[in-house]
Order: sequence, then structure tokens, then C-alpha cells
Amino acid sequence: METKAVAEVVQSGHWAGGERVASLEESLAGLFSARGAVAIGSGVGALRLALMGLGVRAGTPVVVPGYSCVALANAVLALGARPVPVDCAVGEVNPNPSEIVAKAQQVEAFLAVVVHTFGQPVDLAPLKNAGLIVVEDCSHGMPWNQDGTPRPLEGDAAVLSFYATKLIGGGEGGAVVTNDTDVLESVLDLRDYTDKAAMGVRLNDKMNDLEAALAQCQLSRLPSLVEARAERAARYRKRLSEMVPSKAGTSLPPEYPGRIWYRYTVRLPSFDLDRVMAQMLALGVQTARPVSLWVDRADCPEAHRTESEILSLPLYPTLGVVEQDTVVSALRQILS
Repeated sequence: METKAVAEVVQSGHWAGGERVASLEESLAGLFSARGAVAIGSGVGALRLALMGLGVRAGTPVVVPGYSCVALANAVLALGARPVPVDCAVGEVNPNPSEIVAKAQQVEAFLAVVVHTFGQPVDLAPLKNAGLIVVEDCSHGMPWNQDGTPRPLEGDAAVLSFYATKLIGGGEGGAVVTNDTDVLESVLDLRDYTDKAAMGVRLNDKMNDLEAALAQCQLSRLPSLVEARAERAARYRKRLSEMVPSKAGTSLPPEYPGRIWYRYTVRLPSFDLDRVMAQMLALGVQTARPVSLWVDRADCPEAHRTESEILSLPLYPTLGVVEQDTVVSALRQILS
């Protein structure tokens, strides 16, 4: 499907700013039941432009999760604004919503970025009730019903990354989705510098039609891709449930209603994670530390603990049974 879609774009001769980008934007708006969407050249670009459209300027404090990709901090810093990290809750990968609100009040921030980390949903109601503007990073997951359908946009804006390994893969690219007409117009204006006055924040943030074609294919199959991930996560849980908790302090990822299984992580507090990764690789299995921290240990000690304990196992829609058995067998051999 993807091969055909990209070939059609190449053969059309219209590779940038064409109907594929417009079609993807329409589909994304429909997915979130939102007023509109703007396709961007990268996820970090999407976040940067969304923040600008929502009023972030130089010096603005922006609350972000401490256990998160450095792209979040970079998007804030690119505007001269100040990222303010919130530590994750004990044993979790996301902060408690109450802690996000408390941190925002402490630093007088009007906006918070939340990430549905590894597909684990964050409850936005406490943030909205406190009057915060909320940007949802939905690159790992998005509000999702138990019947396999997406819920309408809950934040003031959502941003996505379409990097090759993300939930919706397009090689590169990203998007901003919102119900705010002013934000839509701002992001549309800022993503392209052509025939406009010189402006340091107006860069080349356009998406091309090749990326849009790939992302559109993935988006059209999103419910089935999410279901395939869930099936593989359930198989991991079944195979690992007896083995992993039997080791000191080890645990499997929690299950939440509406969770999307972007990653499957195992917490291994009693093991040297680098050594485990090297041993897994020697047995033919690529694993990873899913997040490289940019925050100070003193500010986010739990995030640093999480980084040192969480191992991400291979998880993708086409992961085969034999491949998954290889992963489980390798982990069993190492932990024993």
C-alpha cells in the first residue's frame, strides 16, 4: 500500500505542497474530530509552531514532563522560552496531573505539554479544570476508546510526529491539530517563509507529499495497527507474567483503559540495564532505553530512576510469533 502511494506521488511530479498533504490534514482533523490540522515537516517543528500559536514567547515558562524526549525541551528553547520539568510519579512514566498543576502554579505557567508516554494516557481534566492551556503530544498514543476508536481532541492542541518508528510512521513529518482557528492560521503562516518578511522563527517547516502519502497509508489503517500492537502486548504479558515479577522488584507495564501499546517496557531495578541490553543484542535481540534524559537528577530523581530501570522490548504491528518467542527466550535466559 505504502509503495504504491509513494510511487503515485513520484509519477505525478508534484512532490511538495500538493493534494497528499491536504488529504492528510483533512484525515487528521477527522481522526480527532477537530476543526483543522496542519501538516509540518517534523514533530519538533509541530510542537514549536503550536506553542507559538498558543502564545508562548521568549521567557515564557512551559511545563513539560521530566521523563521525555529532548525534542520537547528543544521546541521550547527554540522560542527563547523556559522548559519547566515535572517529575514522573513513583513507578510510572507520566507525572501525576496534580503535580503538573502544582508546578504550573509555582512557576506561573499558563501552558503545559503532556505526553501519552509509550501510549499510556494522561487525564487532562485536572489540568483543564485548573485553567491551563494543554498541548497533547500524541506521537506515542492518543485518547482512545476501549472499542478501538479515537476520542475527540481534549487539549487545546495536539501535536504528532510521523518519524519512522512512531505510532503513525511517515519517515519524517508531524502535524498540529486544534479547534482554535487563530492557532490554525498562525501555524499555517509560520510553517513557510516563502514571499514573507524576514522572521527568525519562520523557517522551512513544510511537509512534502511523499511523507504525507506514507503517513496517510498508516493513518487509514490506524485501528488495525493499534489492535495488532495490543495483541502483541497481550502475548508479552502472558509469556512474561510468571517470569518477570519473580525477580526482585521487576515489573511489567501497567494496563489502563484506552491504552495504546506504542512500546512494551519491562522495569528491571535489580539489573545493570546496559549489560542486559548488550546480552540481549548478543542473543540477536535489539532493545533500548526508550528515553535519554535532559533534566537534572536533582529536579527529577524519579525520572532518572525510571531511565535506569526501564527496558523497551521490540514491539511493532508486524512482529511475528517466532520473533516474539526469541525476545522472551533471550530475556528469560538473562534474568535467570
